[in-house]
Amino acid sequence: MKLLYSLFVSLLAASVSARKHRLCCCAGFNACNQFVCDDYSTQSIVNAGGGRYVRSTKSWDKDQGAPIGGLMNWMYAETRDHGDDTLLGGDEISDLCNKFRMSSRCFNPRARYWNEGLTIKGRTVETPAKLPPPVVGGG
Repeated sequence: MKLLYSLFVSLLAASVSARKHRLCCCAGFNACNQFVCDDYSTQSIVNAGGGRYVRSTKSWDKDQGAPIGGLMNWMYAETRDHGDDTLLGGDEISDLCNKFRMSSRCFNPRARYWNEGLTIKGRTVETPAKLPPPVVGGG
């Protein structure tokens, strides 16, 4: 059953892998037999990338559009000094993850994380400064 599921997931991923995404990870089964982002292979790609990839320190889950678990194991493209378009190619990440015998999973955060003031910057998601509360009673 595990083999059939892996085959199905791989075929599904291959059909959308050429698209570009904001966040990607290498994925596989953990010790509890859950399909999650793998920290070791994802970090190994970040380390070998010469600064091209950065590991996100934000916890991405289904509410933000992440396709699978592994909350802290996502990476994104760094643009400074690399002339990149800030997007990760699905085929590119898939090839890198295959070296670790892993598949890849990628996604773009849901629209509200781009349109409501929350944006990816540096290694975390930063929120805009809050306005001070209004003064009640005049003065």
